[in-house]
Amino acid sequence: MTSVSQIFKGLCSVPLIPPVTAYFFPHFGHGYDSVDGRIGRWAYDSTWPQIRNGAGTSVAVVNYSDYVSISADATPQLWDRLNRLILTFPTNSIPVGAVILEADLRLFCTSKTIAGVGIPTIAIYESWPNAYNALGLADYQNLGDVELSNKIPFADFTLNAFKTIDLLPSGLSKIVPGGVTKLALREATFDGPNIAPVWGASHNRTIWFRMSDYAGTDYDPRLRVKYQPP
Repeated sequence: MTSVSQIFKGLCSVPLIPPVTAYFFPHFGHGYDSVDGRIGRWAYDSTWPQIRNGAGTSVAVVNYSDYVSISADATPQLWDRLNRLILTFPTNSIPVGAVILEADLRLFCTSKTIAGVGIPTIAIYESWPNAYNALGLADYQNLGDVELSNKIPFADFTLNAFKTIDLLPSGLSKIVPGGVTKLALREATFDGPNIAPVWGASHNRTIWFRMSDYAGTDYDPRLRVKYQPP
């Protein structure tokens, strides 16, 4: 028999709903509920400000694997390519008002090249593509420069293996309950903080990750979110 007395209500609080852990993946291709892909600038004989801050020239959203990279030109002190990844996740199933407790991004590394001076790293950043489910050239500049995770050295990624990157509190704040969470991957030693690498003729720093266009979701980028329902 249910009591409605004020005394009973004061002594017996409503049971707390346990935390929920949910997993999210970008949709393959474009035009659906999310997207993942590469946006880059390919421009030979560019200064560092030109290659980092210029307009995008390349977009790819249907590759099995794609990459983050910095490539030096053969001409001294000039650069020819810089590539970044945008990943959006349909987190609309997280109820509005939920408290995000923890989150991480799992990636599957398929290849890497570290030829040159410096220690390249990867970090997670915010993105705000013009469309949550498609990418365009303008999105090359639609990325934040505040790290949402720790910097992970390229050397810490094992080939043909998963790597899980925890989001910092700054990253937890970017999870969007009831909507789409928009993240990015970019090189974090040089590109993110805008520090020109030491130039070396045709030096290249590239790391490849499996993307959502690969068959199934077993190797796709995966966002894990633990939250407290409202």
